[in-house]
Amino acid sequence: MTRAHDEGTAADAAAAKGARAAANREPADPEIEHQQLRDLMASQSEELRATREQLRQLQQRIELLETQLHAQTGSPALGVIATAPSTRNRFEATNVLEPAEKPLPEMLHVASAQPVTSPIATPPDANAASQTAGQEQRADSIQLANGKVRIGTLLYADYAYYTKTGFGPQFVSQINPPGPGNDGYNAFEINRAYLNVYYAPSDAVTFRLTPELYRQIGTAPATKIGKVTAIGQNADQELPFRLKYAYVEFNTPFVSSEAFKKDKFTIGMQQSPLIEWQERIYGFRYVNTVPWDFLGFSPALLGASLHGPIEVNGKEYLDYVVGVYNNAPYKSLEQSEKKQVMARLTYYPFGAKSDLDGLGLTAFYDFGYTNVTPDSGLNFPLYRTSAIVHFTAKKNAYSIAGEFEAGRNAYTSTNFFSGNAPLDEFGLGTTQYADFDALTRALLNVNGAKQRGYAALGHAQIPHSPFTLFGTFQFLSPNTNVAKNPLDFNRIVGGISYRFSARLRFALTSQNLIPRHPQFTFPASQLQLLSPSLATANPNGIANAVPTRIQAIFANTEFSF
Repeated sequence: MTRAHDEGTAADAAAAKGARAAANREPADPEIEHQQLRDLMASQSEELRATREQLRQLQQRIELLETQLHAQTGSPALGVIATAPSTRNRFEATNVLEPAEKPLPEMLHVASAQPVTSPIATPPDANAASQTAGQEQRADSIQLANGKVRIGTLLYADYAYYTKTGFGPQFVSQINPPGPGNDGYNAFEINRAYLNVYYAPSDAVTFRLTPELYRQIGTAPATKIGKVTAIGQNADQELPFRLKYAYVEFNTPFVSSEAFKKDKFTIGMQQSPLIEWQERIYGFRYVNTVPWDFLGFSPALLGASLHGPIEVNGKEYLDYVVGVYNNAPYKSLEQSEKKQVMARLTYYPFGAKSDLDGLGLTAFYDFGYTNVTPDSGLNFPLYRTSAIVHFTAKKNAYSIAGEFEAGRNAYTSTNFFSGNAPLDEFGLGTTQYADFDALTRALLNVNGAKQRGYAALGHAQIPHSPFTLFGTFQFLSPNTNVAKNPLDFNRIVGGISYRFSARLRFALTSQNLIPRHPQFTFPASQLQLLSPSLATANPNGIANAVPTRIQAIFANTEFSF
């Protein structure tokens, strides 16, 4: 009791002493306190500025990496889910599969923040350079209990103003302007829309399904319902979907081989060996087609192929595709009992990090048949060949390619009139162009017609800017058996592209189809060799044999995610 009382008394005394000391202390100088606060605020402000500078530098680095990636992939690349990307799995202009949708079932989880190594690969489309082998990317995908799924889309749209109109092929896929006499025609169009779905149950297998939007042209008949009722069909000129790609790809058939470990085997409706690869060199598929595509060679085919690089000491020296396909393109019914065989081989004399790196020499060969039934008696053999020299600068900021083309029975009046044609071509009436149409069919739809031409294409990015210049020049003689073919033409395309963001590009383009020869009368003596009946009907030859030139200005748009 006494001890506790003594401790309490001592504590009270100490407290009283502290209070007296505090009371006797002189008040603090306000100026000193104010200066101390100012110093503290300045210190914190400096720290904030340093933090903001670090964030700004980090943002610049991210943007630089994105720019480098876009320069490599040539399109708004969304990340590659691949341990070993091959040349063929950089799909045609499909910057797909980002962002991933939020999972709905509990069994799903979003794997966008994890580097993954599954065989789903994101392709480039334009300005294109392929992904460096083995480069690990972050990817947005939906992880299921039994695999990964990615979904994306691609859209091409444009506005076109035709200063000169005429009969001829499409400048852009699925765009069909009116023929002669319609100068000044203009229109907004959606010429391509994809919905891409990829599913990878394991690293060894990838499935792809891609429906494509297209313009359905043609008058649909009515459908009979019951005894006395008919309902008019509504398919005319709509924008329905059709299947563009549908295949399964085996990603690791030669995984134990160092040279062939990235090669793949594909079965189904897939890219042709030449078109998709050349589109990535050019980089501007959303603006215009590459040479053989412009001539009617299908960019997608149904068949089976083996493809990939051949590497030595980590460098790619050969890149190849070999396959067997239907004679019909992806959008047509196969009628032939025969099939076509294609092969492309690219040689990189100095080695390459990817199939779009440095100097390359490419050879392509396609041997097939016209797509008709066996009982028609018109199943003629055909071939297409190309020899291409190409160079792609680092990150594909620049590329140039020169091509020599040759073919047999590979370019018909259907190809020439893919954009529009006289009514006479389809038996819908007789016009002042009837003789021109008959001459075109006589020149092109004859067994043994040989095609020959050359082309140059490329692009150049303006340094330190989002602008890129691009262009295509193509010459073709559709039948070299004719000494002076009125259908010989030059195609000239040139423009400038602006990358607004990672997913959006614009371009302003001039597209021109120019006949090689001045207007002349095709002589009856030459006509006799092609079609005696047509020569008899036109003893003085066919006047105005040269088609009119076509010129247009395009404003092109590419959007993808």
